[in-house]
Parts: sequence; structure tokens; C-alpha cells
Amino acid sequence: MNAFGAYAALMFSDRQIGTLWCAVALPFLLLLVFLTPPIQSPDEQNHFLRVVQVGEGHFVGARLNPYDSGGEVPTAAFRFAHAFDDIPFHMERKVSLARLREINRIAWTPERMKAGFPNTVLYPPAFYLAAAVGVDVGRILDLSVEESFYLARIANVLICAAIGTLALVLAPGALRLALAFILSMPMTLGLCASCSQDGMLIVSSALCVALMGRWRLRSGFSPLASTGVGLMLGCIVASKLPYAPLLILPAILGSTAKWRSVVLAIVPGVLIAALWLHVGVRAAGVPFLHGTGVDAGQQVHFIVSHPRATCHVVIRTYELFARNFIQQFFGVLGWVDAFLPNWSYRVMECLFAGVLAYCLFHRAREDRLRGVMQAGAILAVVAVSVWAVSLALYVAWTVVGYDHIDGIQGRYFIPLALFASLALPAGPPPVSAPGWRMAASLGLTGVTLGVAIGASVTALSARYW
Repeated sequence: MNAFGAYAALMFSDRQIGTLWCAVALPFLLLLVFLTPPIQSPDEQNHFLRVVQVGEGHFVGARLNPYDSGGEVPTAAFRFAHAFDDIPFHMERKVSLARLREINRIAWTPERMKAGFPNTVLYPPAFYLAAAVGVDVGRILDLSVEESFYLARIANVLICAAIGTLALVLAPGALRLALAFILSMPMTLGLCASCSQDGMLIVSSALCVALMGRWRLRSGFSPLASTGVGLMLGCIVASKLPYAPLLILPAILGSTAKWRSVVLAIVPGVLIAALWLHVGVRAAGVPFLHGTGVDAGQQVHFIVSHPRATCHVVIRTYELFARNFIQQFFGVLGWVDAFLPNWSYRVMECLFAGVLAYCLFHRAREDRLRGVMQAGAILAVVAVSVWAVSLALYVAWTVVGYDHIDGIQGRYFIPLALFASLALPAGPPPVSAPGWRMAASLGLTGVTLGVAIGASVTALSARYW
């Protein structure tokens, strides 16, 4: 009875992490919706146009000319999307309530135009659906474009909070705390409160990791659950094609005795990613930054012809910009120009170290050799994905033969960090685990949320208002 009571108390306490996260994060996310001015998240103007396009039922974009793609959208949506173009990267410029009221006069009208948003039109519709519903509700209620935009952000917040909470409830053992830390970072919260696919991508990755963590303990799932994991993996990879190596994770975590589960988790993911590549990317893909020295074909030729030099380029990039990437990973808000207070980065690094130490100490009784081999394979897959992200940006966004890679941002590694957490020791600890572990897990989550809230409010208030 004592052992059962201890185990029940442990599981109840651990699941309180999900309750704590939702209770604190949801109100703060709703605050962020309005604290961050419109179109002041990364690429939010193009994300908004993609949301409008998806909301009208146009899931696949179109090539407008050899160097631009997007589709036909309401003229009012385009006007609103570019009404704040003078704000990003001009730290001296602020947003006033008078300006917001002025832009709120932009109403939905029948006029339409062809608009280019070549980077976001390549993303599949799955992670835009919640925001698209928000925009459509605004149009049905005859709200202004700005009010519809805020409804899109709110819809994103609600679905992100629901999926994030579900991930924390389902995640086993110490994996729950690792996910809670990443979901509580200022960067994650800022993206969840934006009108983009990035927040949905992150929380969906967290849910996928939580399910795969349970899979690791059970050595497989039912056919339905395995297919669900495969569908989520497919949507994640279709949204970020350099994440394709993640598709083999079910094979690493699965058991040979459950080979059907592995197949059902891999095949749907491969099919979804391949289908979107063939249908969506093929229809709307265009060269980026034409006329600036960027040429994907020549860059691929350079990589193939000079593999050693390419390795040096990748390494040099991380040597030069590692600190920037770390800051962007934890949180550089707004249009990647609202830096958090310096103290918050140091505190977040300490909290990260504390969470990692807790998770490593929170070791279950498991096959050590098998666990180490699995962890090594998982980290190798994530490392290959990091390399793929780097090379993709070298090809698409960087001048041919340049000595470093342009376009890398720390937020691109947040989903990969979630999948890397699968390398942590699997399963719950022994039922005799002392009570301080329960308090530590809740405490670390609470402190992380507190730091994120304080730092985010300070940064956004100083930057925009």
C-alpha cells in the first residue's frame, strides 16, 4: 500500500506540471497577443497572408513569376500585412494606440490582388488551420482586418495551450519536465501567441515526443496510435523538410517485436512529407533572393565539389554566431529585435542546466546498455537534422561560396531540442523516489515561467510601447 501510495502521489505531482503550465501560460499567452503589436513576430506579414489563403480553402499556392510565389488574397489583407513594415529593426520607432486605431479602419472588401509570400506559401496548411478559423470568424462577424488578425492569434493561443498541456500530461517520467522547460521559454511562448505556424509546430513536436516517450516504455503502440504518431511526424517534416531524419526515430525507439508499430509510424510520415514536397513545394517553389548572388544550383555544386570547405563553413558559422543562436533559442522576441534583459539569459541557462541535471539524475531502472545506445542514435539523428537545416539555408539563403551561412535563427532548433529530449533516461523513477524530486520538478517549471513572463513583458514594453 505504501509503495502504491508513493507511486500515485508521484504521478499526480508530475501531472501537476501540465496543470501549472496551463494555468500560468494560458493567461500570459493571451496577454502576449496584445502586448506584441500586429505583424511584429518573425515573417508574420507573410504568415498572415498564408493564413488568409488557407482560410479561403486554397491550400496550395501558386508561382506568380519565376522569382515570386504566393496567391490571390483580399487587397485589405495585403494592406494590413504591410502596414507595419517601418517598425522591424528600427529600435527608435514605437507603436501607438492612435496608430492601431487608424489601421483598425482597414475593412474586408471584395477587391483582390496577387500577393507574394514565397517563404510561407511553401508550408502545408495543417499548422495554419486554427489561425485560419480565427480570421474566418472575424470575416463572418464583419470585423476589421486587424480584429480578425487578433482572433487568429487568440485561436492559435487556445489550440497551442491545449496541445501543450496534453503533451505534458502524457509525457512519462523526467521527460515531462524537459518538455515543460522548452514550452515555457520566452521564445516558445512568443511564437505560440503569434499568427504563424511556428507555435503549432513546437507544441505538436512536444506532443509527438510525449507519445514517443510512452512508446519507448511500451516498445510499441496500437495501430491507431502508431498511425497518429506517423501523421504528426509527417506534418512536422512537411513544415520543415530538413527535419526529415526525424522520420527514422520510431525505428530507433521501437522494438523488433513491434515492427508493425514502427512501419505504421514511419510510412504515413514519409507519405505526407513526400506528397507535400510534390504538390505544395513543386507548385510554388521559387529561388530566394534573386540577383543578390544566391543561386541554389550553384551552391549545391559548390557543396558537392568542396565538401571539406563546406564543413568548415558550417563550423565557422556556429563559432561566429553561437551566442546569437543561444539567445534566439531562449528568446529574442518581436521581429527578432526585442532582446530580453541580460540577466534573464543567464538565469535561463542556469535553469536549463538544472533541468538537465534533474532529468539525468531521475534515472529509472532500465537496461543501461540499450538506453545508452538508443540515446546515442537519437542524438545522432538530431545532429544530422541540425546539419540539414544549416545546409538548406546555405543553399537557399546564402551567396555562393560564402564563408558563413545566412538565415539561421535559434528558434529553428526548438523542435529539434524537443526530440533530443528523447535521449534522456526513459520511464518514471523507482516508486521510493524522495518527495524533493516532486517539489523540484514543479519548482523548476514555475521559476522558468516566472522568468519568462518577467523578461518578456520587460522586453516587449521597452521595445514597442
